Amino acid sequence: MNFNERFSELRTDNDIKQKEIAKYLNVTVSTVSHYEKGLNSPDLRTLVLIARYFGVTLDYLCGISDYKHAPSLDYTLELADGEMTCGKLLELVQGLRPEQRSDLLKYIKLLQGQKHL
Repeated sequence: MNFNERFSELRTDNDIKQKEIAKYLNVTVSTVSHYEKGLNSPDLRTLVLIARYFGVTLDYLCGISDYKHAPSLDYTLELADGEMTCGKLLELVQGLRPEQRSDLLKYIKLLQGQKHL
């Protein structure tokens, strides 16, 4: 999905009128319509405004990623024996050798499969 499709989808899914987003962006309704049809592309400043308005990342808005929100490395994971931030977990994984990372991924997939049993 590219920018014009994402922008249109975000606007319609949130029941936002073209007139409303045009006013926020300080552009004409025609400009918004052209963005959605892929006839024009917004400049970087406008892209940032759109992403902030809808609370999504630029990567999502531009069709680079399917994740609307950037993962937070500060997010705390609850563990059976304590807590750990995603950032700390990522550091641990990065410290593994490539073959260990592959084994870890296999183990995670195995655990995920067990919850469906």
